[in-house]
Amino acid sequence: MELYIYSPDIELQGVIDGFSSLRWRRRFFEPGEFELHCKASVENIAMLQEGSVIHRVDRKEAGIIEGVTIAAADTGGDEITATGRMGSSMLDRRIITPTISFSGTVEDAMRKLVSDNAITA
Repeated sequence: MELYIYSPDIELQGVIDGFSSLRWRRRFFEPGEFELHCKASVENIAMLQEGSVIHRVDRKEAGIIEGVTIAAADTGGDEITATGRMGSSMLDRRIITPTISFSGTVEDAMRKLVSDNAITA
């Protein structure tokens, strides 16, 4: 399995195809989470930075790295661990101001809020 790593500006940084562990946990009512363990090579350390985006080719969602640690591995050498949540977690970071009044369906109101504050903002 290949993992494509992108910068926060969505520029391809590289591909990771060798890792010791990947936990990719999807959730339906909140953002999913992931945890990646791989060799702490110079290339992997450069790619796996907070804010970078991990995309699995076999999945439709991507994850945003929120934490990175480097520690000694049981098998020898150093291991880098990148953790984070799925892209939908970006909506948790938004504050909507000012307060709006809306008449119409709830669906239309939510679409407008997301469009105005997450897509075109």
